[in-house]
Amino acid sequence: MALMGLLMCLRIAALGTEQVSLHGLGKQGAGALASMVVAFGGAACVLWGVAAAVGQAEWVGGTIWSGALYTAAFGLYTAALAAGPVSTVSPWTNATIVLLWLIRPTGGVWSILGMALFVYGAWKSVSGGRISRPVLWMLAGDAGLVCARFWDAARAGNPPPLAYAASQYLSISLWMCVLVVATDRWRDVWHLASARTGWSVAAAASNATAYATLFALLQWLPPAVVEAASSLAGLGAAFVGALVFHEPQPRSRVAASIWMTVGALVLLADHAWHLHA
Repeated sequence: MALMGLLMCLRIAALGTEQVSLHGLGKQGAGALASMVVAFGGAACVLWGVAAAVGQAEWVGGTIWSGALYTAAFGLYTAALAAGPVSTVSPWTNATIVLLWLIRPTGGVWSILGMALFVYGAWKSVSGGRISRPVLWMLAGDAGLVCARFWDAARAGNPPPLAYAASQYLSISLWMCVLVVATDRWRDVWHLASARTGWSVAAAASNATAYATLFALLQWLPPAVVEAASSLAGLGAAFVGALVFHEPQPRSRVAASIWMTVGALVLLADHAWHLHA
């Protein structure tokens, strides 16, 4: 239990840092693809280095196909965080919990309450009654991540966690390299890494930590419970966006994030209670 708690706290901190650092990379204006290569390629290097240090540096072949799914989902995720205000976009990572609940609904008063709180926060989050393009990208990315999480859950416990995480991120990096070569964007990648070295290192390290802890936790917990970390990380990123990046309407955006996070956590608690009842 202590190890699971430590891994969960580490994942929350890593996810929050990842979301903020991706937005920091996006402010350079190099584009979402360049931000992805810097963050995920760097994370692959970190994961392979750690895997080699602990004797888990082995290739897991099946990740090449799940890597394609993750590349699409993370591409939308990165584009959303790079383009939109982090205080608005980050709370929508909570939609993964809502989607997981919709796949396996539990019903009951608490589920209704959780969904109502999330919908209310989502309504408050939408400025002028229109859903922005970055939010739509994040929602599409959430759907892709839900599919990928179930894929990971099916593999959890079989390959060593670090070997699987390193292989997964190498696969994602290879798919991104194909896109970079096809679009001739290598210069954008190099300029971004050079101009935003601090954000690049933060994105790579936090990205690697977030995924390694995810796969480790999936050995003991179902995907919906692990995604609790995403809720709290999204809330933390919303605060950072409002306070550090000085994004407009900070109070209303943070308030919307709180409602969405609380709603997602109520759904999660109801799901966990029915799971163990």
